[in-house]
Amino acid sequence: MTSAPHRSELTADMPPKPRDWSVVHDFCFDFGGAERVSALLSQEVAGDGPLISLGGDPTMFSDAGVEEVVIRHPRAFRPGTYRQASLAAPLLSRATAPIEGNLLASSYAFSHHMRATGKKVVYCHTPLRQVWSGAEMYTSSVPGPVRGLANGAMRLLRSLDRRAAHEASVYVANSHAVAERVRRYYGIQPAAVAHPPYDEAFHPRALAREDVYVWVGRIVEPYKRLEPLLEAFRRTPGRRLLVIGDGRDGPRLRMGAPPNVTFLGPRTTREIAEAYCTARAVLFPSEDDFGLVPVEAMACGTPVIALGRGGAVETVVDGDTGILFPESEPAHIVEAIDRFERTSWDDRRITTHAAHNFGREAFVRTMRDVLNAA
Repeated sequence: MTSAPHRSELTADMPPKPRDWSVVHDFCFDFGGAERVSALLSQEVAGDGPLISLGGDPTMFSDAGVEEVVIRHPRAFRPGTYRQASLAAPLLSRATAPIEGNLLASSYAFSHHMRATGKKVVYCHTPLRQVWSGAEMYTSSVPGPVRGLANGAMRLLRSLDRRAAHEASVYVANSHAVAERVRRYYGIQPAAVAHPPYDEAFHPRALAREDVYVWVGRIVEPYKRLEPLLEAFRRTPGRRLLVIGDGRDGPRLRMGAPPNVTFLGPRTTREIAEAYCTARAVLFPSEDDFGLVPVEAMACGTPVIALGRGGAVETVVDGDTGILFPESEPAHIVEAIDRFERTSWDDRRITTHAAHNFGREAFVRTMRDVLNAA
């Protein structure tokens, strides 16, 4: 469950909102950071077109204030099977008519494969992880007899993905780490880096800190690296961890969790903000392309203990707004928490860091400038 975003007025010198643009999102089966960004792009960056999703539940965006959502392939992508069916998305995109007008693809998978009669700009959360940066991790889980077939499919998907990327007029990356992937995998130089902004509902509150740590996100392994985090807390029974969120691996991990870990399930934006404000620190053990959770936590004045890879390197200042650790292994996580507990923290300094570097105004300005110049 999500809730309507809290947003202040944009400043008067903001570039004009481009017209005749539609935002295309990948899949709306869960509401997370990518969905928040797509909602913001649809409401405040792109003109008056609808938000188009390849598949999913159109009501997923309603609580975020998006009025018109069009599901492009409602029969092809369904809950429980859409991940497997999504491999057909590049071919479906070729087989269906182009979208009328200009297209802004908010892409972490296949939305940039959609065609348009006008210009196409891609806001890239990441080149598809299963095909590029995480390909080895995913193919290693395929049984040996069919691994050759899986590798052949991977080569085909990479070829189709490169072709779709080169059909775009402009690429924008959500972090410098993703910009480097776009250069490496596609041979494209992004025109800009626009860090996703945090929802302004995340701010300091007059709540007492509790002796508890918090993790927030989709429970999807091995991507989110929640399993080694649970093991770290198994080794330190005197510490408490709250897990907020849900996902396909939630039931399995909940069943095997140690007694000092509590699974709370999905929570509203306000409830998550309150959890950030009362936590000693927020834990972020995954290598995300950007990662909104650390920024949201810091906006609330809460330090972040994060894996020192991917977007967290750009958002968390080691020793100042949080702690970075080298590997998502239980021993490294325990050591990072030990270091955190030996360090003094300035809540106001942490909040200021988030507000100055990852606010909504800078994101909207950059994206409007890109579309107006495309």
